Amino acid sequence: AEQAYGRQHIAARRHFRQQKSMATRAGQDGQAPQSEPRSVSEEAFATVLQKACRALEGLGFRKSEARKAVDEVRLECSGLQQPPALPHVLRTALRRLSAAV
Repeated sequence: AEQAYGRQHIAARRHFRQQKSMATRAGQDGQAPQSEPRSVSEEAFATVLQKACRALEGLGFRKSEARKAVDEVRLECSGLQQPPALPHVLRTALRRLSAAV
């Protein structure tokens, strides 16, 4: 591996795995390490955005194009109390993508 990737790369990967392993051991009390809690609406919003991104990719848009359009919609809708509906996110993202062409 050192011949193919170089000694510095292998050392960096080894260090990364060791750090990851130590972090996992720190949370071995039967629970996964806690991340910042997210509200239900944030989870729902993230789910809608992920579905929209996958749907746009399924329509033939590149992943980067889809992600950029969905991020723009996310910024536009960030102040809402309820997550926007999937059709709204898709229509808005499609308008942005078609305007870019």
